[in-house]
Amino acid sequence: MAACNGRAADSTIGYRYAKPDQMNTNVPIRPAATIALLRDTQDGLEVFMLRRHAKQVFAASNYVYPGGRVDAADHERRLQKHYAIGAQERAESILGIPGALEYWVTAARECFEEAGVLVGCNVGRPLRGEALAAARDELNAGTLDWNDLVEHMQLRFDPDLLHYFAFWTTPLGQPRRFSTRFFATRMPDKQQAIPDGSETTHGEWMRPGNALERFQAGEIKLMRPTQATLRQMATYADTAAALADMDAREVVACPQ
Repeated sequence: MAACNGRAADSTIGYRYAKPDQMNTNVPIRPAATIALLRDTQDGLEVFMLRRHAKQVFAASNYVYPGGRVDAADHERRLQKHYAIGAQERAESILGIPGALEYWVTAARECFEEAGVLVGCNVGRPLRGEALAAARDELNAGTLDWNDLVEHMQLRFDPDLLHYFAFWTTPLGQPRRFSTRFFATRMPDKQQAIPDGSETTHGEWMRPGNALERFQAGEIKLMRPTQATLRQMATYADTAAALADMDAREVVACPQ
């Protein structure tokens, strides 16, 4: 990816932030991952967008991709047996940091929690919509652990199915700050993307260019990183072209 979508890095654009003398510089930067679900239609490439709840502390009412912070459980050793041999080494070579596979784990987990879609994996058992919805509800209620769900469903993950394409850090002045890795993947067949009804209240498939037009018209809210990544996706004819180009580009960190 060209430096911040080919423009000078300024990740404060599109955020509401405090004046310099009011900034809390002690807000920790948390690692996070998000994922753009892509599909092809007769009108072109579409991406699934979720509207965050109006009462959320961070990015209230903004349209975003499914995602969230990295949890401690996302790097548990028992999860690694569900990934292809050499997955950790592959992830570390892509991000250039130790323990990088946890970002792939987070992207998959958050996608299921927020959109109800299992990504980046082959499923060992036939999927039924009702069972998936029930498992997602249990996961979000805290009565089911992601690691247990992975084992129960016999999921087998391949990091190459999630394509890393952007890296943004929340600027100073926000009540919460994240160092977020962006991934993209093809929407799996025979699954349906549905908002969780708690953190996210509405889900919609959008053409990237149309989403940006709606933002410019004041119809929807988009943060700066979402705007930049939508501009990139608006250049692609279809999912295959998008994922191939993302794999070929160097990802440049967009600084705070």
